[in-house]
Amino acid sequence: MFLKKLSLLATVLACASLIEAAVIKQTKYFGEIAEFSQFDNSIGTLNSIRIDVTLNITGGEMLFDNDGSSPISGTIQFGAAASLTYTSDISLYNAANQMIFDNGKIFCLNSFSYNLAADNGDGKYTYDNSAPDGCLFKGSNISFSDFGYIGSAFWNSGAKGFIGKGTYNIIYSVNSWNDSIGPDIEYSFSPMVASDGSITVTYDYNEVPEPSVVSLFITGISLFIK
Repeated sequence: MFLKKLSLLATVLACASLIEAAVIKQTKYFGEIAEFSQFDNSIGTLNSIRIDVTLNITGGEMLFDNDGSSPISGTIQFGAAASLTYTSDISLYNAANQMIFDNGKIFCLNSFSYNLAADNGDGKYTYDNSAPDGCLFKGSNISFSDFGYIGSAFWNSGAKGFIGKGTYNIIYSVNSWNDSIGPDIEYSFSPMVASDGSITVTYDYNEVPEPSVVSLFITGISLFIK
């Protein structure tokens, strides 16, 4: 009898293990329309919604020329910024009621320090990057990724929401970005920074077991308690 119950218990546990977490992952690349399928809650119970964004930058050169009468020094950043702030089909807020990422934005940046002499007489409104009052910053190949979880209170927010049997769009933009620069600094980019990246939506959920699995689970329980 003990071995029979032990065998039945093993069957019950095996059935229970079939009711486990699963994931649905969808990725769209910058340059594509970021259209994603909603989560169909008939297939299971949704546990979390995670949004990942990857932003890559390549190259780019910034010509920097101090045309002011005083030396300057500091740090300059340039690269690209991706923004998801104009999305209306869904809400991109986390459990703390804050927009995910940096208020919906992701930055991938080069950073350089500079120490330039006062204008050496090359004239205002020029783009002479030669020393001592100019320099040339060469961008690197950099990748930056960030993610955020959507608060459950916002899963059905927006014009469409994350849950249903249709689709929704995440509206994004990707643009070059650089720090604000003083009025006596002349700069230009040649070539510009190139960028690419992706948006990934991941649904973590518990699958609804097949009816046969449920039946076997119930049968196992009933036999076990006899």
